Amino acid sequence: MDRNLKAISEFVQSELGHETSGHDYQHIKRVVNLAKLILAGESANGELVLISAYLHDVIDDKVTDNPAAKRKLSN
Repeated sequence: MDRNLKAISEFVQSELGHETSGHDYQHIKRVVNLAKLILAGESANGELVLISAYLHDVIDDKVTDNPAAKRKLSN
């Protein structure tokens, strides 16, 4: 895993590691693994797809009361 994806993975784990809604870090890992499988058969920007897979729930209103504040944190 390259350095940027590792840092993103660690950030997401710290944000969602204790989530109990089903959108926890284990869910993120499943989404990332599925994204990798899909990427194997597609021509796409793999880094962008994996970053999106890692971050997709960080600003979701299912896991935060303030998505706007999380967007700022993620920037």
